[in-house]
Amino acid sequence: MGGQIASGTASEALVHPAASDGLVFRKGVWVHQSSQAVFRSVYDDVREGKDPLRPLEARTSLQDAMRDGQRGKTGFYEDDLVTCFVPRDPSASLHLLMVPREYVRNADDLQGTRHAALLEHMYAVGRQQLELCARELGLARSSGDSSYLFHVAPFNSIDHLHLHCLLRPFDSCVAWLKYWALAPWCRSIESIQQSVASRLCLPV
Repeated sequence: MGGQIASGTASEALVHPAASDGLVFRKGVWVHQSSQAVFRSVYDDVREGKDPLRPLEARTSLQDAMRDGQRGKTGFYEDDLVTCFVPRDPSASLHLLMVPREYVRNADDLQGTRHAALLEHMYAVGRQQLELCARELGLARSSGDSSYLFHVAPFNSIDHLHLHCLLRPFDSCVAWLKYWALAPWCRSIESIQQSVASRLCLPV
């Protein structure tokens, strides 16, 4: 199901997702029932300011949002390749989601030199934004306190690739288990990079 997002209007996806051209909604993504082509994901709503939690008029930089008392949920970062924001239910002292603009279903669909470069960009921006936000919150940070993880299929909650950028401690034991890098449902970004590079015979 990887590839480009099928054409369609945002209003159809938000107002009549099931009735428009036979769309069905599963794992955070609207899909054309007949062709299985992806129409859009919930992360497109966030990027376009159509998520009620993050309307365009309330959007600020991630660093400014860290001071709002809501764990930075109104903050947003974007560039030509990725968007970055705080999830609805953050699980650690600092928790960011890094989402590619390009639709990629999950980590299993990453392939080729373009996706290798995308992963490197996601990792670099994730480290940068985590560092800047931690500094804004006055949180001490060392390399051993942070994690950069993907949930792998079928354990991923949203079928649009997203990297969890986390600064420990976690909010609970359940959160720790959910983002435990050695669990079968998690893989670190370094592990995914190695897998993509091995298929390309690239040095890592």
